[in-house]
Amino acid sequence: MVHRQLLLAAALAGLMLLGACSESQPPAKSAKSADSADSAGASASAAPAPASRPATMQGSLLLEGTPSSASFTLFESDAAQPLPGFSTYLPPDMVAEPSTDELRFVAHFGGQRQAQAYLALRWLPAGTALADAPALIAAAVPGGAALQPVANGARRHGWSLAEMGLDYQANGQGRRVGSILLGRHGERLFTLTLHFPVEYADGFTPRAQHVLDEWRWRDTGQGL
Repeated sequence: MVHRQLLLAAALAGLMLLGACSESQPPAKSAKSADSADSAGASASAAPAPASRPATMQGSLLLEGTPSSASFTLFESDAAQPLPGFSTYLPPDMVAEPSTDELRFVAHFGGQRQAQAYLALRWLPAGTALADAPALIAAAVPGGAALQPVANGARRHGWSLAEMGLDYQANGQGRRVGSILLGRHGERLFTLTLHFPVEYADGFTPRAQHVLDEWRWRDTGQGL
């Protein structure tokens, strides 16, 4: 327990340092990677969305090293809610599950809901300063996992203010991995959490990346 607390304290200190840098300068561009999904994400996020997007789109995913064609379904957040709205395209085996405090895109592999494999959007309270974000993020860490801050120059997403890795044992149910990404749209801070069993990495990561690549804010038409 003491070891975990020390790791968490170090992670939050790293987040504070990254946040301080982000307040005074724009976020770093995405690191160049051999992963084609990263490259696709960088270019897709730069392109604005049209006024209306088709209900479906055809594309492909690189799953376990093999390209796989798929039909993606448009998801649009509730226009009635006061938070900034957005749209994106979901793979056929991911389902949106909104709740009072977050929105999850959960894997449904083979028609079965995989509760531990999800991408979750959570808005931090209105008026939250960057300096206050670490405590709020720590309070919502899945499974009490120790956060692993990613160095500023190693961040994989150009829009992120900070990135933290997740890696923990889920009470005898296996290893869970992923990341928490801190971002900002307008004056509001938010987190996007990728969380999945380690054995799902090759299948879930490309699906979650596609959701991020196709993300478009309703008010600006721009990506993340």
